[in-house]
This record gives sequence, C-alpha cells and structure tokens, in this order.
Amino acid sequence: MIGLLALAWPGRTALLAADPDGEPPVHAVDPADDDLIALAAVERAVPVSSDLHLAVLSDRFPVRTPAAFLASPET
Repeated sequence: MIGLLALAWPGRTALLAADPDGEPPVHAVDPADDDLIALAAVERAVPVSSDLHLAVLSDRFPVRTPAAFLASPET
C-alpha cells in the first residue's frame, strides 16, 4: 500500500513546466544535467537528487539529497 501511495503522490502534486530557453546558471559535469538545472532555476525550484554530478554544485546552486529533503522542516 505504501508503494502505491508513493507512486500516486507525484501525480497529485506535480506541476507541468515548459522547457527553459536559456543556459543554466551553472553547468554540471554531466551535460545531461544542465536541462534540469536550467528548469529548476526558471521555476525557482530546488532539485532533489542523489546524483553526485548535481551534489557537487550545492555550493553554487541549491541542490538537496533525498535525505536532506526528507529531514527539512518544510517537508
């Protein structure tokens, strides 16, 4: 049951956003991550990821690990 709730949760709370036009404010080591960074910047969102290519950007761009996200008081 918990797994089904976890799968249903994003569908009820997710918002659709258009692909960003510009360059990301910072570039990741993995160029495939740049689209996520650009989208997060445009939407003023904080990416939650365990991807180490994103984690190393945390001093220049807000990125949270899943553990940090779940431990935050806003969650």
